[in-house]
Amino acid sequence: PAERASGVHGMRTLPTPRLPGPLRSVAGMAVAVSIEPAALAATPGVQTEAAVTVRNDSQIVEEYTLQAVGPGAGYVTLVPARVSVYPGRTETISAQILVPRSPSVLAGELDVAIQVMPTAIVAEGAEPDPARTTTPEVAELIVTVEPFTALAAELVPRVSRSRGRKRVRLAVDNNGNAGIAAALMSTGSERLNVVPREPEILVDPGRAQFVSLSLVPRRRIWRGQAASHPYSITVAPSSGDPVVVDGTHMQEPVFPPWF
Repeated sequence: PAERASGVHGMRTLPTPRLPGPLRSVAGMAVAVSIEPAALAATPGVQTEAAVTVRNDSQIVEEYTLQAVGPGAGYVTLVPARVSVYPGRTETISAQILVPRSPSVLAGELDVAIQVMPTAIVAEGAEPDPARTTTPEVAELIVTVEPFTALAAELVPRVSRSRGRKRVRLAVDNNGNAGIAAALMSTGSERLNVVPREPEILVDPGRAQFVSLSLVPRRRIWRGQAASHPYSITVAPSSGDPVVVDGTHMQEPVFPPWF
């Protein structure tokens, strides 16, 4: 039988084409990544861990590589760094964080991102497979580096000589990862006064500060043998143990033995 014509100029009415359903976004969460805990404290020199969970929401077995990026990436090791995940399943990776006990890593927050990238590579110009993820997913981890104190001090010179007043220097090294405020306390003797030029100091991490000390004998020695005056300087930080440095001042007579 003849088909019925309709419309202007007798054109046939053609069936409306059926549109395809919506496609899954290529970057559309075919993989999900989470970190537990998402924030942790790290003691320098002590390893800590977080668990990275990768879930494959695609319909095929997928292989992923994991990489730490960001300012704290160099202190993170991912074990394993590559996993294969079945559809609808999860795999857990250990993120091992080890911050060095060094003033080069300051106390405070370090941002780290764990990037999960599928190993499948789509060639340039090729049509991507809607069932696969070709862009990385990222989860953030906040690492709080805890402060530590490592203080050292040295007298320069440790043994000094003079007939009267003498100046020496105290070198204070801050080998910790946070600034240190410290008080200087001197212990002389009944024959020697020890006076620091600065009774309180502030030393930045990884730096040294020099403080001048005046050694003042209470009485002159006119003739005879040199006198030994032991003394000490205590560097007491606002946190941590104090450091005590011992020194000796040799007070020589004003007149030489032959005079």
